[in-house]
Amino acid sequence: MKLSVYTLLIVVSLVVSPLHPHNSKELIQVVLLGGQSNMAGHGQYEALSTTDKQRIDKIADRLLASIKDNDPTPLSYAEGKSHVKNFGPELFLGVELAE
Repeated sequence: MKLSVYTLLIVVSLVVSPLHPHNSKELIQVVLLGGQSNMAGHGQYEALSTTDKQRIDKIADRLLASIKDNDPTPLSYAEGKSHVKNFGPELFLGVELAE
């Protein structure tokens, strides 16, 4: 459930981002991801290849995510209670769209 909220907030932050003013005629594409267990984010960041981590770092300044009332941060992994770095489908969807 938290990941679904996280994903929705990513989309919202892209739409209302200062990089895309409301008076702009630029086309903004929005992708909504929904689900429960399929959005749980069990991908292990540490298991990614160096190439994939570089792809994420390369677009990090263009994609921001905000959870609840926190300030937006670059799209990346989420650190769980056991300090394991996990990610869900939103990470590479964001990478693909940004590239």
